[in-house]
Amino acid sequence: MAIGGFCVQLDAFALNMALPVIRRDLHASAAAGPWVISAYLLAAGALMPAAGRLADVFGRRRLLVLGLALFGGASAACALTPSLPFLVVARVAQGAGGALVMPVGLALLTRSFPPGRARLATGHALGLAGLATACGPFVGGALADALSWRAVFWANVPLCGAAMLCARRAPRSGDGRSAREGRREGMGRRGWGALVLGTGVPACLAVAVESAGTW
Repeated sequence: MAIGGFCVQLDAFALNMALPVIRRDLHASAAAGPWVISAYLLAAGALMPAAGRLADVFGRRRLLVLGLALFGGASAACALTPSLPFLVVARVAQGAGGALVMPVGLALLTRSFPPGRARLATGHALGLAGLATACGPFVGGALADALSWRAVFWANVPLCGAAMLCARRAPRSGDGRSAREGRREGMGRRGWGALVLGTGVPACLAVAVESAGTW
């Protein structure tokens, strides 16, 4: 959870200083460049409430590993992107992975330790994520200057792989109901509808506000 949170927060802030280089390399307009950051933050923020409910249904550990795999795979796609539209789509997928990692990982942490140790473990995990928030712009700018802005994304791949290995090897506690129980109970048609509505409406509102000036 700590490694995943570090990657999620790092990628939220590491590209701010590298945006001019990204626009130049991908031959993108100045107006389109900010979507590299906005698409990621929008996907992560809009999908976090849904991630918590899905973890209750399908199991927290399974969703955490899935989120790490999605984040790592999307990071590799970002690093290999040939164009800005491809990068924005990959950043949406990356944000979806981050939306799974953060709330699901925290829920798993709080249920995997006794109350006193759970607060300590959560503090350590969020502290590492906070470190990524603080040093993100510096790390992104330094990597873009020394190597390439694509190196910011490549760095996530081995970290997410290590986090997945840790999640699979950790003692199995705090998973909530089993995957079999989750599938049997399900959410029902109204539950899925509410999930789509609760995710889609804030996303559409944010897109409208972001693009209002251009429109």
